[in-house]
Amino acid sequence: MPFAFRPLLALAGSLSLISCASNPTPPAAPPELTTPPALSDGWHATFETTKVIDAPLIPLQQWIVASNELVLAMEETEQIKKPVDVRVVSGNWPEKGSVRWVKLSDGHYTYERVLENRLPEHFSYQIWGLTSSASDHITYAKGQWDWREVEDDKSEFTWTYSLRPNSFIKRPFVSSFLESDMRPFMEGAIDRMTVKAEGEFAGWRQGDTD
Repeated sequence: MPFAFRPLLALAGSLSLISCASNPTPPAAPPELTTPPALSDGWHATFETTKVIDAPLIPLQQWIVASNELVLAMEETEQIKKPVDVRVVSGNWPEKGSVRWVKLSDGHYTYERVLENRLPEHFSYQIWGLTSSASDHITYAKGQWDWREVEDDKSEFTWTYSLRPNSFIKRPFVSSFLESDMRPFMEGAIDRMTVKAEGEFAGWRQGDTD
């Protein structure tokens, strides 16, 4: 059984992209599950951010899980909505191939499936079937978390997010959103989580476990 961020992965993966146009009315219930789009080797808008956290890897991950710290560190914007509820519809989350729907704070839904789970080192997921106006622009999104131990028993966390436009003419819009909205959202969440984590683990090197 892989190391499972069960509480964290219950809410942290999906983010909602909306366009400048008005969003459609949220559905009253999750949409019917569809086959996820095939992953493409073609062009994606991609952003990656990395942070070194002064805390040991496994205890840090356990701390994040216990209180959903990455989710708590996210600050919702007009363009990016936080997940508020989930339900597994296939498989055993977060095992590879499992699928769940995710409800966002604006009432819209999306589906998410696990592509690979090799935690505590790696986790990747695909998002599709958005009911918001994001579906006017993207075919799917792909997220990836990579963790590794670095010198002095610190932890390095890399979060990668990629968006696959549904047309080449959408590339400028999708690229702009990723740079202008996703970048500060992701970097801000990791920065806030890091500050809190390093405060939490400030005494661990001296054996302080209180």
